[in-house]
Amino acid sequence: MRMSVVIFMASARPQKRYFIQAGRARITGMTKWLLTLLLGLFLLGLLTPLLKRAGIGRLPGDIRFRHRGHAYYFPFTSSVLLSIFLSILLSLFK
Repeated sequence: MRMSVVIFMASARPQKRYFIQAGRARITGMTKWLLTLLLGLFLLGLLTPLLKRAGIGRLPGDIRFRHRGHAYYFPFTSSVLLSIFLSILLSLFK
């Protein structure tokens, strides 16, 4: 016996139905973005020590400060450079 649940999303657009069946679930666009984001954060966490050795994270424009024993880090310049590098790399393979 299979059970199905129909979820209606409230919006101004025509209603979309998302079906979740017992044992199986379709991967929707939102789920793909969430999985991509989590995978990217995981890879960034793994690559952080290598990037620090290469000098990424100590560029002018990267903000680091300590407050009450906690370190806060905002890598603005490094993020922009990595974004440009990845954009060029992906455009070459497209």
